[in-house]
Amino acid sequence: MDTNHHMLTLLGGEKLYIAPLGKTKLKKVLDIGTGTGVWAIDFADAHPDIRVISTNLSPNQPNAVPPNLSFEISDATANPLALDARHF
Repeated sequence: MDTNHHMLTLLGGEKLYIAPLGKTKLKKVLDIGTGTGVWAIDFADAHPDIRVISTNLSPNQPNAVPPNLSFEISDATANPLALDARHF
């Protein structure tokens, strides 16, 4: 999974996303099904002023992460997220 992320990032010109965000001032980003967390870590490193919340079914993410990143254990297919959707 990490190799796939690295390959796609290289092929995409080092971009972590392709959404047309423009000059939108993001405050929070939600990553559902984060896996190893590599995308969330890269995004949090690149955007230290944005709070990144990542969810995954199992806790297999590293302990050393940027201060603006948090991991939540959640099954997105079975449980509603314990996050206020109005803030994303």
